[in-house]
Amino acid sequence: MVIHNRILACLALLASAAGGAAQQPASEHQEHPVRRFLGDIWTDQKAIWSSPFRMNKHQFTRIALPLAAGTAALIASDRDATQLFPNTPD
Repeated sequence: MVIHNRILACLALLASAAGGAAQQPASEHQEHPVRRFLGDIWTDQKAIWSSPFRMNKHQFTRIALPLAAGTAALIASDRDATQLFPNTPD
């Protein structure tokens, strides 16, 4: 019976230690989720908008150059393309 009580006491001690390790200390300051969300958006947008300035030569010739050429072709053919579609009263 004494061994059984000791085993139960050890298991209770281990369970309380494991539960305490899973909880964060109350003194530790956590950032508000909305503030963290806005900070993440800012970081993501900064990375997206500054990415053209961080391209290497291979990325420039494979991505940026064809994208710029396609955009220029669409802009140049815009006036002709509008003549092909009927004018609808929206």
